Amino acid sequence: MKKTKIFGVIACACAMVAAHATFVEAKTFSDVDANHWAYSYITELTDAGVLHGFPDGSFKPDRPVSLSETFVLIQGIKNPSEGDIKQAVLSYGDIAKASGVDDWALEATAYALEQNVITAKQLNEASKAGRFDRGNLTYPERGEIASYYARALRLAPREDTSNLHFSDADELGTIGNKLDQPVPLAGYVSALVEANIFSPYGSDGQFRAHRPIKRSEMAKITTCAGDYTPPVHKDKNVVIYTIDDCNYCDMAKVFMKDSLHTTYTEKNISNDPEAREEFRAKGFKKLPTIIIDDDVIVGYSPYQLLAAFSK
Repeated sequence: MKKTKIFGVIACACAMVAAHATFVEAKTFSDVDANHWAYSYITELTDAGVLHGFPDGSFKPDRPVSLSETFVLIQGIKNPSEGDIKQAVLSYGDIAKASGVDDWALEATAYALEQNVITAKQLNEASKAGRFDRGNLTYPERGEIASYYARALRLAPREDTSNLHFSDADELGTIGNKLDQPVPLAGYVSALVEANIFSPYGSDGQFRAHRPIKRSEMAKITTCAGDYTPPVHKDKNVVIYTIDDCNYCDMAKVFMKDSLHTTYTEKNISNDPEAREEFRAKGFKKLPTIIIDDDVIVGYSPYQLLAAFSK
């Protein structure tokens, strides 16, 4: 694991257990021996102080993980600067507070909002569902966790989900994306499998999207997510024709910058007469229109963009 990426959040991540939990080395946990399937992941994170045990000497690997704890771990994976956190709190702190999130997770929640890990609407829905209700706390489902981690890592949903080998792969349904639009959950899960963060076989042959996620499972996911390195794409000559007030144009630019890590030349036909004439001369009619070497992509399609950069 790239320890500098995730271990900067050690002080906050103690909330992954309980207020009165104390540190216990993984090898001494009464309920996690060396034969436990998640032993290596738990050991790595507990030795680093990211996860902690309970005063009775247990780890409670089957205990569910809360949404607040999830955001704290995602913040650790992303390892934002102090300035990034301050900006996130300035922009989204009030929204995070209004959701009822605990003070210890306020910064992580604001950062999750700023990074489009979750939207304000989705956070509000989570709050109404009891995700921050201290008296009657409910836990995020595995499907929710998958979407949060995929979005945090800038993994676009895959159209080809043939790498999913669990028996309930066709029953995953949809989940909201960063535009609050329903998209197939299988696409996010497939992207996480492709990145070696989720298993292609799920749990006992099933994904169980509606079950809360266990501490042992989160130990593995967090370790693998911390190890994830975005693929390096070949240099491409990219030109994108845009227009003012075009949401899909903005989404395409963000995707190329954050997910494909590529540069591009933007030609805005709203304020560039030469670009406008060029756009018409080429016979283009819809925006955005993206030219990647010899490929022309009309509209915003993450799948087509990924395919063009995979050549």
